[in-house]
Amino acid sequence: MVIAALAITGAFLAILASGAAVVSAHHWLTASRISHIPGSAEPVDQIAAAHWHVAGLQDAAVDASELNAQAARWSAVAALLYGFSGLFAAIPIIWRWLANT
Repeated sequence: MVIAALAITGAFLAILASGAAVVSAHHWLTASRISHIPGSAEPVDQIAAAHWHVAGLQDAAVDASELNAQAARWSAVAALLYGFSGLFAAIPIIWRWLANT
């Protein structure tokens, strides 16, 4: 009974880890698609246009870095869940091995 519960827990953790990995991948994909062009029309003056592009790049960099940080946190959650999943899967095997020796 305990062995079955450990195996089910390990499988459940693996499913959760897969979900966390998908969320992480989604954040990284979204971060890679951020545009640096602000929503308003580009100024005609060259200096103002340069400032306009720099401001757009800065905003895009901030947005992308926030999404990358979220993706990194979700990747860490996925790694921990996968690690615990493997641990819960290994315990019944070790338990049976110890019982047979």
